[in-house]
Amino acid sequence: MTEQELELYASRLLALRGALLRTSGPKVQPNRSAQPETSDDDFQALNEMHQAIASGRNKNRSELMAQISEALDKIKHDPDEFGLCEDCESQIPVGRLNLMPYTPRCVRCQSVLEGTSPLGRKRLTDYL
Repeated sequence: MTEQELELYASRLLALRGALLRTSGPKVQPNRSAQPETSDDDFQALNEMHQAIASGRNKNRSELMAQISEALDKIKHDPDEFGLCEDCESQIPVGRLNLMPYTPRCVRCQSVLEGTSPLGRKRLTDYL
């Protein structure tokens, strides 16, 4: 990969990290309060659902931030390894890198890791 391509990917990664840091999801109120604000029976269940969604969103954001940091570190300290799959060491296709410059794996290896088909198709064993 050329120096210019690496700089382009680094700038994309920095922009993505900046966007993640600037945006945050809606604030979720604490799950339990001293005084019930409503007499709605579904309030607690709805509040717990909002907490679960916020927790999942925060987990995904932190995982994405970690992947972005790893990709930036790879560009800075080991540029020859950027764009290579961590598992099979083949070149990650440019289209995939353009969409997800932080991705550490090619589609095939990511599918194996997730236990899915690279084409997204269901297998008969998925329903057993």
